[in-house]
Amino acid sequence: MLLRDGHVTRSALGVGLSRREVRQLSEEDRQALKLRPGENSGAAIEYVAPGGPADQAGLQPGDIILALDQQPIAARAQLQWLASTAGVGRTVTLRVQRLGKQFDVKLTLAQLREEPLQQRPR
Repeated sequence: MLLRDGHVTRSALGVGLSRREVRQLSEEDRQALKLRPGENSGAAIEYVAPGGPADQAGLQPGDIILALDQQPIAARAQLQWLASTAGVGRTVTLRVQRLGKQFDVKLTLAQLREEPLQQRPR
């Protein structure tokens, strides 16, 4: 990838993840998401990019991604790494929990868009 393109191309799910780990969610948030005691792994979706891979696959804010291609997700950084290195155009299977129910969804990863650096005033 680096040798062919001259830069690293990262893939993306098209979601924004909660800054808090699932284990750090408040009791109120845990109840709203219908998490049972002891359910502390995964990465909670806070935002779904309109038209992106997650949106096209039907993911929603509040969903918790538990696994990517059967690889359990312990923390948000792990999901970010796995998704960004899986490969643009690759179809992956996510294990998702929504309001206490688990299901699998397939989605095709898009290219991660790098935000342009903001120039700082001098």
